[in-house]
Amino acid sequence: MINFPLSFEIEALINAVVCIVVAGTLMFYKRRGARHRKHVSRLAYLAVLGYASIPFMLIYGLYQSSSWPVVAGNTLICGVLIWHRGNFARIVDHLRGIK
Repeated sequence: MINFPLSFEIEALINAVVCIVVAGTLMFYKRRGARHRKHVSRLAYLAVLGYASIPFMLIYGLYQSSSWPVVAGNTLICGVLIWHRGNFARIVDHLRGIK
């Protein structure tokens, strides 16, 4: 068994890795000629801030536990973002019922 300097659960570590992938996918999205919508950009920015804060909180010992449903939900969000190649606007449009 490996002794980590910080004490946290494996669920928290897996969730932090998934959050890194989500934040990275959103940060490195390329528009490629798509139109710019300010409200979607702001929502994506807030999502990046929220997801990027989890790994830092884990490193500094402020995020020590998580649950498997949270990990599953974040993994689902990660999969949807990767499927849409980081296009947050497509996800927002789908949730609003716009095709």
